[in-house]
Amino acid sequence: MLFTLLDLTMYNSLLILALILLVGIVLQISILPLNICVIIPITILYWLLLLYYRKTAVDLQRLDAVSRSPVQARLNESMEGCTTIRVFNRKTYFENIFKETVDINTSAMMNFMASQRWLGARFQVLGSLLVLFACSFVAAFNDWLRLETGIIAMLIIWSSNFTITLGFFSQGVSETEAYLTSIERLQDMTKLPQERNTQTPNSVALDPMWPSSGNLTFENVCLRYRPGLPLALQGLSFNVAAGQRIGICGRTGAGMSSRLLLKLKFPVLFTFSITYLISFSCANNYIGKSTITAALFRLCEIESGRIVLDGQDISYLGLADVRGRKNGLSIIPQDPVLFSGSLRECLDPWCEFDDNEILEALQTVQVVDAEERGVAALDDFVDEGGRNFSVGERQLISLARAILTKPKVLVLDEATASVDSKTDSFIQKMIRKRFIGTTMLTIAHRLNTIMDYDMVLVMEKGKVAEFDTPWNLLQNEDGLFTALVDSTGHESSLALRKIAEKP
Repeated sequence: MLFTLLDLTMYNSLLILALILLVGIVLQISILPLNICVIIPITILYWLLLLYYRKTAVDLQRLDAVSRSPVQARLNESMEGCTTIRVFNRKTYFENIFKETVDINTSAMMNFMASQRWLGARFQVLGSLLVLFACSFVAAFNDWLRLETGIIAMLIIWSSNFTITLGFFSQGVSETEAYLTSIERLQDMTKLPQERNTQTPNSVALDPMWPSSGNLTFENVCLRYRPGLPLALQGLSFNVAAGQRIGICGRTGAGMSSRLLLKLKFPVLFTFSITYLISFSCANNYIGKSTITAALFRLCEIESGRIVLDGQDISYLGLADVRGRKNGLSIIPQDPVLFSGSLRECLDPWCEFDDNEILEALQTVQVVDAEERGVAALDDFVDEGGRNFSVGERQLISLARAILTKPKVLVLDEATASVDSKTDSFIQKMIRKRFIGTTMLTIAHRLNTIMDYDMVLVMEKGKVAEFDTPWNLLQNEDGLFTALVDSTGHESSLALRKIAEKP
């Protein structure tokens, strides 16, 4: 809105300057008709200079606008991450990056201002020539013209004003054109790929009670994040029965190497180091674990195949039914998302639940002292992004939000990757207690969180490498899942195998 008001003010000023310029030309010609012999060539020179200036001014303004965005991004980044910057003593590093970004923007801005001064100096020279010729004509031919002193003064004043007005008018024209680069950027943004419709088309018969059980099927799903990139999911197919808990894991290139090194009796620390290096070197081979979440929530549309939830292909549904449907799909992400406002608004932004239900969810996850404070705890303020809560508390608040929605399908995308083992254990107990009958897809960060799951899906290069119960997968000594378990170390692998044993 502010930029719109500024643009309107600029256009109004340009129109006023054009009218003043027209009045000045008419008045000068009326007083001294011979002045037209000077006004015409000077106006032509003005226009030629402006055309020459325009070739550079628009691009300089564009450089200024483009280089200003990184300054704002760096400033916001440093303000939000100031705590982490201080902890790791990287203040000087970020200061140098910010100064470098500001220098780039300042150089672009100074070049634009220098071009304006270049144009202004030449306009003033041409304007001075107009005043010189007007005064010279009056001095040389006043015996023939017989102009009164007041009229001569008016001619000189308007000749001087003509110079100023024409300079401001030319500058206004160039700046208006330069500001139109913002419209170019908006036009480019309109050409970006758009998400599908929010509402489900009337042609799709969607049961009001959908989803009813949580039966999920991936049928030959292929997905790439943008044209030109390799497929992140390559013909992914698997089926999850209603109420099943599925663990998703996988690591390209690291499992078999770890198993081989451990069999050769290499030290565990050395094994982990080599495993990490191999994993890093194979990072370009897409595993596709988190990509399953992107496909399921349609953060990125699939290229081919189908994702069917309770008999309904979700690609034909509106995004509001896929992501925001009550008792539908829900996710607890690795980086928890909290909304600014009260704790009540953060947990229930659409005001669908009463205070008692929200309070009961908070008491379940034990994130605040809800029992003693009661409903007053719901008025606690949540900063932008939940900065006044620790990462573990944010995860628990996200868990409370999922408890409220009671989803049929719950996705945990490495939800406990940033918490300690005690909080992880607490979250896992809450999940097993509160989501009975819910279909769960857990992208594992720690193998012990999925060893007692119904099924384990091992991903490799965007495909299903193994899919079975944890115990059955461990019976394959050459399997990827076995390699992943063995890579944790001898004692840890024994503990994991004990968890996976059939009762």
